[in-house]
Amino acid sequence: MSENKKQLRQRILQKRNTISSEMRKEKSQAITQRLLSLPQFHSAQWIMSYVTFRSEVDTIPFMEASLVWGKRIAVPVVEKATRRLLISEVLDISRELFPGAYGIMEPVENFRRIISPQLLNLIIVPGVAFDLHGNRLGYGGGYYDRFLKTLSPGVPLIAVAFDLQVVEKIPAEYYDLKVHIIVTESRLIYCPQRE
Repeated sequence: MSENKKQLRQRILQKRNTISSEMRKEKSQAITQRLLSLPQFHSAQWIMSYVTFRSEVDTIPFMEASLVWGKRIAVPVVEKATRRLLISEVLDISRELFPGAYGIMEPVENFRRIISPQLLNLIIVPGVAFDLHGNRLGYGGGYYDRFLKTLSPGVPLIAVAFDLQVVEKIPAEYYDLKVHIIVTESRLIYCPQRE
């Protein structure tokens, strides 16, 4: 199973990396507009979003728009020693974020405002690939898998992805958490959840 995941991860990342920066910006803008129209966005007070890295969907415009809407925005801070994510509120995206663990942007020490994951009402989840059932293929570190299991039940998990990241099937175990909605540049995918 892990070999299947590894091959799928490599294949999708190669495809995603071929998207030009202009096209990535255009597709990310379409995804941002879909996100901002979701009822889950409008009802959320605290939103956690990953910060864009490499060829991922650009989340910065979404976070900036969320602040304009009066939402509270939090981003992950990687704690390498314990292999877990801490959550920090961000008030000024352009001023507070700098490369941290693995080169991913996160608040520098003097801008960290660590909050409880229990405050979160909406999570924008990163991933390499997703399937129509809401299964997620991450980057292999397990940070999000561990973090998502600490949340209050019922918090909407929304994946943002380019169309090419949505695949027919991702190998998954019964205990793997699924995302509720996948937002791409062309569609909203509502994923069935287990009872």
